[in-house]
Amino acid sequence: MRIWEKLKNKPFCNEFHFLWVFFVLVLLSVRHHWMLICLGIYLIFIIRKTSLWIPCLILGMLFGVSYFLNRNSNPVAEGRYEGTFLVVERNVKQTVFKEKFQIIVFQTEEAFEVGDEVKATLELSLFETASFAGDFDSQAYYESKGISCQGRIIDYRIVKHHRTLSALKGKILEFYAEHIGPTSFLYLKSFLFAESDFPTDLKETFSVLSILHLFAISGFHFYFFFRLFLWIFRRIFRIEGSAISLFLLGVYLAFLSFPLSACRAYLFLVLRFFNQKGTVRYTRLDLYSICFILMGLSCPLQCYQNGFILSFGCSFLMIYADEFFSTAGKFKSIGLSFLCILFSVPFVSNQNHKIYWVGILFSCLFGSFFGILILVAVLFQLWIPLPFFEVFFSGLNQFFYQLAHLQPTWNISYFSFEKIVIYEICFVFLLICLARKKKIFLGFGILLGIVAAFESIPYLDDTAKVTFLDVGQGDSTLIELKKRKAVILIDTYGDSVNYLKSIGIRKIDGLILTHFDRDHIGNVEELLKSFSITKIYYSAYEDLSRLPPSVPLNDLIPLSANQTIEIGSVFFSVLSPIEKADDPNDCSVVVRFQIQNTKFLMMGDASTSIEEALVRKYSTLLKSDILKVGHHGSDTSSSEAFLNVVRPKYSMISVGKKNSYHLPSNEVVWRLQRYSEIYMTKDCGNITVLCKDNQMAISPYRHG
Repeated sequence: MRIWEKLKNKPFCNEFHFLWVFFVLVLLSVRHHWMLICLGIYLIFIIRKTSLWIPCLILGMLFGVSYFLNRNSNPVAEGRYEGTFLVVERNVKQTVFKEKFQIIVFQTEEAFEVGDEVKATLELSLFETASFAGDFDSQAYYESKGISCQGRIIDYRIVKHHRTLSALKGKILEFYAEHIGPTSFLYLKSFLFAESDFPTDLKETFSVLSILHLFAISGFHFYFFFRLFLWIFRRIFRIEGSAISLFLLGVYLAFLSFPLSACRAYLFLVLRFFNQKGTVRYTRLDLYSICFILMGLSCPLQCYQNGFILSFGCSFLMIYADEFFSTAGKFKSIGLSFLCILFSVPFVSNQNHKIYWVGILFSCLFGSFFGILILVAVLFQLWIPLPFFEVFFSGLNQFFYQLAHLQPTWNISYFSFEKIVIYEICFVFLLICLARKKKIFLGFGILLGIVAAFESIPYLDDTAKVTFLDVGQGDSTLIELKKRKAVILIDTYGDSVNYLKSIGIRKIDGLILTHFDRDHIGNVEELLKSFSITKIYYSAYEDLSRLPPSVPLNDLIPLSANQTIEIGSVFFSVLSPIEKADDPNDCSVVVRFQIQNTKFLMMGDASTSIEEALVRKYSTLLKSDILKVGHHGSDTSSSEAFLNVVRPKYSMISVGKKNSYHLPSNEVVWRLQRYSEIYMTKDCGNITVLCKDNQMAISPYRHG
């Protein structure tokens, strides 16, 4: 009881924000160890200037326990697994099963319902990790949601059905799916049921317009409902209604299965309610800090996700909006929206590597208006499902599509953690300038200047890079000359376009398509839409009809043996195709080039017959430091005689994890090991060869 009395009387009295800073530094130190220096300095400050070192110690211990339990409580091995599961989530794209741990199954056609108890046999596999900085790390994302692995259903039997809140939500959704239009239903699910099933192109449109946050149950929705409940209780029932409103929102939160941003908003409302009960009132910053700490302790892994960061970052700005814009009047909400967008630039741009200027303007001027408009329309539709709403929401989609196509954009490279820290420090300086109403233009100038400085780094770097991209079961290799004087791409597939955007590429000086198999040119259309390409080269003996129709055939330059092409300052010796072949793989462009003292040999999908012809024609001229292994390590390539001539120091194999072809061949790997050190994209992610001052180093993104 003494503890409860102390808590009621607020023993830390307006000092919880000190604990919040400590908690944030602990969070960052776990993932970025150099932050331990900042944590140590801050602890010295805490010990010398405050009396909070014991609460900090307790808080650190609680976080350590929570992080360990969430990080290691669900070890999962790949393979077949039998058990009895409860269906806890279900939509058109995925089903989530829960037993000792949670498993997600994508695109199932089985007739499951939320609440079903299922006896099933599943084939489990782990999620993919990121292949490069800025890549989506599905393993970390799903782990933060408590989902340990993904599965494929082999056999199942529904045992019984449990009546749960989630099951009730499923029944309600089924009812509305039958009684309203498909577009209206998508908005209803998103705005009231926390299930966003919008098509990918529509989600991208919302992202372009910087209004994607409106389509997730968040503080905006909960504050709206809270005020609506209070108005009903006070005007109609003539009672205060705060406690009843919070109770109803708590039931609603459980009904939604506790989405993160909704939990944050509800917890803040509850803390604000109880803040009236003590002898000393906490500040809004204290309430924010308590809310952050409680959420962080309950789900520490989610603290590293963009949704959590953006939710609490924008909440922080709202708390101080009155101070920043005390004289702004009706422009206050516009200024606040603009600040939220500035704060979120590193996190949002890391998702699509672009800044959409029209989207920023639209979100600042009309974001809140459209949020309220859509929410009100959805609430009316909930009770009166008229055909008018289908027309309204379809028209709204068309309006968003048209507006998104007006976008002038600015490509922006990936913000590493260190860049984010520097950017946000500059952003805090801008906030201080706004609060003091001094040096505001200087604050904006520094923020824009630091972004420009980040973008200029590749153009000042004296290191040339050759990156073998992890594109799954396919091929793509990027060559960047020092100071980015030229950019060359050999083949394009998988996530190659996203990687080029993530490192700020805007122009490609030369694109070499070794041959027209899909796993080598699968992204060529997207590449042409996304970048300016100066020259496109292809195999002279390839069938041009195999190319997508959008590729400009008149701009293609054919390549065959005995040619030499210069791109930037690099000379590419074309060794093959020597002649027309029946097998498209044997029409592959084979090139050899040198960057400083490092020699590269790129084999495409050439088979052993081509290797024999190359050995006869070029002999020891084939010797290279780096061999891009032919045909993804298939036993149709990389013969003993060929390797004996090339004698590579390092062999690069571009191959997908658990591919259906069972590549690379064990026999090929054994042969390569006799000559070289082997790197595979399935294990290492992107593999970068760094060339500087006539020295060479290999830097894999992952160490497989």
